[in-house]
Amino acid sequence: MNPLVSESLKALVVGAVLIIISASTFAAEPAPAACPDLTGTYACKDEKGLLSKIAISQEIVNGQTIYTTVQDGNSTQSPTDNYPYPINDVQNNVSGLARFSCAAASFISDMKGQKTNAKKTVIASWEVKQILSLTANGDLQMQVQGYVTAQGKTTPSPDQKPNICPRISKK
Repeated sequence: MNPLVSESLKALVVGAVLIIISASTFAAEPAPAACPDLTGTYACKDEKGLLSKIAISQEIVNGQTIYTTVQDGNSTQSPTDNYPYPINDVQNNVSGLARFSCAAASFISDMKGQKTNAKKTVIASWEVKQILSLTANGDLQMQVQGYVTAQGKTTPSPDQKPNICPRISKK
């Protein structure tokens, strides 16, 4: 075999092996789920029929979507990295964990925690999943699944069916 052809063939094989190794390395890492663009202001009614505005904005930092939600003057940031974040409301004796992620064009908040009395006795605990997505016409669809346990009685979340919140503005 011609030495020039032999060297070219060797370079081609080495190049192909490097491409295969690179492709399999990147393929081994799961791609982050696409998060929906929920940016906007929505009018939502709670289970008692009370109306409140929810403003949602989002940004992408280091490949992760971070949602900022403002409701009733309270602002919350939720990075969709599926990392457990502590919930620690000392004033109300509430503690727990929250995880935020995206899946199937939805923003998902998984939360579990407990409320204690002044003696640090657990008086209630909960496990709740909130799923936010958009309807076909751009309104916010909010679904809450979960339960609350208090005084030995477990009660499912009151709004197990989706709540549709009309979009007031896109910004």
